[in-house]
Amino acid sequence: MESKDRRSRDRNGGQESVGTVLRSMALSLVLVGLTFAFVIGFRYFLKSQTYRPAEKTEVSQKKTDGTLVLEEDFNIKYLMVKNVSDQEEFCATKQPGIVEDDDLRLKNGQILEVRHKGLYKEKPYYRLKDGTYVEGLESKILEIKDYLPLTGYVAITYISSGGVRLRSWVDFEDDNVVKSVYVGDKVNIEAMVTTTEDVSAFRTDEGLYITTNPQYFTDYTNLNELEKAVEEASEEEEYTGAEEDTETGTSP
Repeated sequence: MESKDRRSRDRNGGQESVGTVLRSMALSLVLVGLTFAFVIGFRYFLKSQTYRPAEKTEVSQKKTDGTLVLEEDFNIKYLMVKNVSDQEEFCATKQPGIVEDDDLRLKNGQILEVRHKGLYKEKPYYRLKDGTYVEGLESKILEIKDYLPLTGYVAITYISSGGVRLRSWVDFEDDNVVKSVYVGDKVNIEAMVTTTEDVSAFRTDEGLYITTNPQYFTDYTNLNELEKAVEEASEEEEYTGAEEDTETGTSP
């Protein structure tokens, strides 16, 4: 009887040991799973906290004057009006493309001071110094590379029955002759203009244009004096720059 009780206790003890082992293993698996989940979660947390610079978005660098999308590197200061008929309303307007009754009507040979060039509704426009706008039509506008104010006159020496022609704008191929001057005539000059196509002409005090070719006249303007002054100023600047390089020990 005592032997049976001992065997029963041993069997119960063994079952309890197996149960304990199984519970320990299950607990260990749970702990391992929790540990693994913690590691994964912590790595994800760190990843989410890592600083990442925002992707650079392409920002438009286009400049505007409030109306025009401006053309970069535009450095022209003057325009000339050309080829405008008496019937046309080619104007400097307060707003691009909108002509009002009090807008300035432009005429051939007129010099305009310009500040910007750009696009408005896919069309080219210039913004003038006074804030008005002119449509950039190649048929109506010449860009002026140089505008040099002058004083004096030219005395016509060219002997010809047709004389020397004065034109309404700077293009010696166009049908834009206004009148002619003849040998012995004096023509008062107020400026010399040069287009971006390197065509030069004297502008008269009447707003007309005559060739700068010296075979047709004797030049009594102060052009040579101005050119000489510009040349001397350039030489002086070069000389000063060379002296500064010498003083600082740099080579040219």
